[in-house]
Order: sequence, then structure tokens, then C-alpha cells
Amino acid sequence: MADKKKTRRWVIRAIVAFLVVMLLLTFFSNTIMNATIPKVVAEHAQWGNLSFSNTEKGILECSNKTEYKVPKGLAGRKVDDVVLTTYDETGLNETVIKLKEVDDMDAYDEKVTELEDLKKEIDYDARTPSDTSSQDTYQDAIDTAKDNVDAAAEKYNEAKGKDQTIADANKTISDSTSSLVEAEAEVDSISQTVEEYKKQMTELDTQIQKIDEKITILETVSPTPTPTVEPTADPTADPTADPTESSATETTVDPSVTPVPGSIEDLKAQKAALEDQKETLQTNLDDAEARLAEASGKKAELDIAIKDAEGTIESAGQLPSEDKAKKALDDANKDLSDAQKSYSDSQITAGITSEKNADALEKKKKKIEKLEKEVAQMKEDLETTEIKAPAAGIIYDVSVNDGDELQEGQVLFSVLPDYTDMECTVEFSFSTSATQGMQVGQELTCENTWVDKITVISIKPDKANPRENRIVKCSVEAEYLYPGEEIKVTAGKSNKNYENIVPSSAVIKDNSGEFVYALVEKSTPLGTKYTVKKIEVTVEDTDGARTAIKGDGLDSKYQYVTRSEEPLKDGDRVRLQDYSKKE
Repeated sequence: MADKKKTRRWVIRAIVAFLVVMLLLTFFSNTIMNATIPKVVAEHAQWGNLSFSNTEKGILECSNKTEYKVPKGLAGRKVDDVVLTTYDETGLNETVIKLKEVDDMDAYDEKVTELEDLKKEIDYDARTPSDTSSQDTYQDAIDTAKDNVDAAAEKYNEAKGKDQTIADANKTISDSTSSLVEAEAEVDSISQTVEEYKKQMTELDTQIQKIDEKITILETVSPTPTPTVEPTADPTADPTADPTESSATETTVDPSVTPVPGSIEDLKAQKAALEDQKETLQTNLDDAEARLAEASGKKAELDIAIKDAEGTIESAGQLPSEDKAKKALDDANKDLSDAQKSYSDSQITAGITSEKNADALEKKKKKIEKLEKEVAQMKEDLETTEIKAPAAGIIYDVSVNDGDELQEGQVLFSVLPDYTDMECTVEFSFSTSATQGMQVGQELTCENTWVDKITVISIKPDKANPRENRIVKCSVEAEYLYPGEEIKVTAGKSNKNYENIVPSSAVIKDNSGEFVYALVEKSTPLGTKYTVKKIEVTVEDTDGARTAIKGDGLDSKYQYVTRSEEPLKDGDRVRLQDYSKKE
């Protein structure tokens, strides 16, 4: 039993010792941590009143002054002498600044060369003949393609009727061959008749020749025995008739005259009879030859028809199939379509090119016009050695000294009107709340004793801070006005109650806006723990020392950090400290 009591006492002592050690460690750890936590000062927001004067400053400006700005052509020139300075009186075109002469003419020469080259370029373009050969080539291609389409269409039509053409040609050969046999027989028959007639004509010529010989003899020697009259053939008889049935042995005797046989009269009568027979025979011969010519012509026509039909069959045999001819026609049509499209495309391209050339020419002309003005201006600028006053009045705010180099757009000086004609204004930047009761035409209180009257002429948002500030522009009246002087005015007093007023140092501003740090308290066994909470706010008004704020996260239970020995961020742990007391 005694051992058990001993053991219990030992356990209790061990537990107590452990708790003491833990308490000591916790105390020292909190002490160390508190030494590293930043100290802050905080206080509650208060309901109250802000009362202050709306006083602002501005610089007097002359609104009807005439400024002289350095033109581009005088940029880089150096000042030789400043003849008139600020508040010197000047007349119109009176010399204010003298410039040094220009030694470097390279820029001017380059501009002149550029102008001349551009003029030459336009002249060369105008004299260059236009090239129409490409359009002619496209048109020739279309013409060729059309010829090919016509030929292919003809071939296709021939190929479609190929079999019928051959059949028609064979029929023509068959019919013409039968007719040719008959024609050849007719030609042979008539040829025989013609030959017989010619033979008879020859015989008659021989008989007449013999009679002429006898008559000649009888006329030379007289009397002579009367010759025996030989029988003659009937010229009207058919030469193809049987000679046994001919009446050629009969003698024709004129019954009214009975010449003495063998006499000259008798011979002449015989000759006349023979010539009559020859004439009749010649008529028959002419008729036979005409019939022979007609039959021969018919035979020749039949020969030609047969040869033409044979040629047609041969040509038809060389024709392609209908499918091949159709494909050839389709290909020819495609080639024609391609040629027409190429021609159309070339015309479009030529039109675009023409428009581009016209645009380029117009641009060149405008550039020439611009260069001519620039060259004229540069020449004038180069010849300029004095800068003259653009108006009569008072020189103000000369911005250069002897030897300075002029910059393009630089305001060298201004010319103010006479004091009696000078119109001056001044701009002030007031808070939006300060201008709520302000109106155009209202007079403001001016602290400058030399100002007779200052009147509001416009109120508009400040472009630097359009939500919070307003630019108030005022006209200024005084006996003598000098631009550049500072004007100070008061727009009245503000007096208003607000729910949350904190020291102005509690309001912090960054890129995201304005905010405050609220102090959040939490009780622990070792004391109160403080952390900060970031709350975005809107500033309603301020008198400089105190600021009225509003925001969704604001609460009367919070104190707001007004001072910290280190920069804070949302959620940081802090140590509340009163800097007004000595530690």
C-alpha cells in the first residue's frame, strides 16, 4: 500500500512539472512573437461634422494671345539674336528673332531631285506604247478554238451518220453500175451509126470529086462521049439497113428536063443530086453526134457518181467512232471555254492593271503637287533669316536664347494684345462636392487684391480624375493682367454631417482604389489577438486632417489603423500600441 501511494505522488509531481514547463514555453514563445509583430495605432470611426473652406490656386492665362510655333521648315535652325524679349511691345511683322544662315542645302537638293525624277517618271510612262499583243494572242487562241469546234462538230455529225452514208454510197454504186451498162451500150450503138454516116459522107465526097473532074475535062475538050451515070445511094436510107434492100441503084431524073446523057448539064445535075444527099446525110450525122454526146455525158456522170460513192465509202471508213468523235467535240468545246476564260481573265487583269496604273499616276501627280509645295516652302524657309511678330501687341514668354536650336512645333513666343484688349482666364481644380452649389456666372472670392472680378464661365469633369474633381474655368478682370501669375480663390465653406469619420492617415490609396485596415479582435487564453482586415471604401469628403468614408464592410465594432510601423497586408497579425504613451 505504501508503494502505491509513493507512485501516485510521483506521477502527480511529474504532471505538474510538465504543465509548468509548457506554461513557461508558451509564455516565452508569445513574448518572442510579440516582439516581431508590427505595432499599430487604431481608433474607432466617429459620427460627426466636417467644416472647411474650398480654396484653390490657378495660373492666369491669356485666352486671346497669338502663339508663334516653329514650322517644320525652320526646325534645326539656330538662333542668331533674340531682338525682343518678354513684355517688349511689337508691331505686326516686326522682327523678334534673327536666325543664322543655312550652310547645308542637302535636304533641299534631295527634295528637288526627287521632284524632278518623279516628273521624268510620269513623262516616260506617258510616252511608253501600250502592249496589246497579249490580248491579240488570246483572241487568236479563241478563233483557233472555234475553228477546231466547227471541225469537230462536222466530224461528229459525219460519225453519227457513218453507216447510213456508206449504205447510201453502196446503193448509189449499185444503181449507177446498172445504168452505166445501158449507157455504154447506147454509146456503142450511136458510135457505130456516126461512123457509118461518116463513111457515107466520104463516099459522096469521092463521087462529087469524080464528077467535078469529068466536068472539067468536058469543059476543056468538046464534044465528048456522054459518060454513063453510075448508081447512087439514097442519103435518107438507114446506114444499118440491109444493102440488098437499098434503093441506091435507082437514078433520080428530073421529069421536066431531059439532059443529054454524058453532057456537062447531066454531070452537074448528078452533082447537085449528090450534094443534096450529102446535106441530108450531114443533118443525120449531126443528130447522131448530138445523141452520142448526150449518151457519153450520161455515162461520164455515172462514172463520176460511182467514183464519188467509192470515195465516200473510203472517207467514211476513215472516220472515228461516234464516241471518239463526241469526246473530240467535248475536248474542243472545253478548249474554247478555256480560251474564252483566259481572254476574259486577261481583260479583267488588264482592267485591274489599268486602274492600278491610273491610281499610281494619280498618286504621283498628288505627290508632285505636294513636293512642289514643299520645295517652295523649303526655299522660302532657307531664305528666311528673321522671325517676325504675327500680330501687334506685347511679346510674352520667349522660350529661346542666342545659339539655341529650334524644334518643330516649339512655341518660340506669344504676342499678347494691349492690356485694354487682353482676355484672361484661370482654371481651378475643385472637389466634386465643393462645386455642387456652384453655377456659371457666379463670382468667386479672390485673395489677390489687384483682381477686380473673377467669374465662373464653365464647370466640367477633370480628365485626370473625372469622378472626384471638377475643373472650374473663370474669367478675370483687372486694370493690368500679367499671364503666369498665381490666382487664389475661395468657393465657399462646406459644412456637413457624416456617419464614418476617421483620421485621414487611416485612408490608403493604391492602383485598385482607396481602402482602410480594420482591426479584428479575438480573445485567447493568453490574451487578445489582433489581425487586420482590408476594407475598400469611398471618400465622401475631407478637411485635410479628417476624412469621411463609406463602404459595405464598415462596422462600429471595428477600430481602424491610423498608423503602423511597417507596411501591412490583408490578414496580417498586429500588436495594438498607443504611441502617445511612453513604453
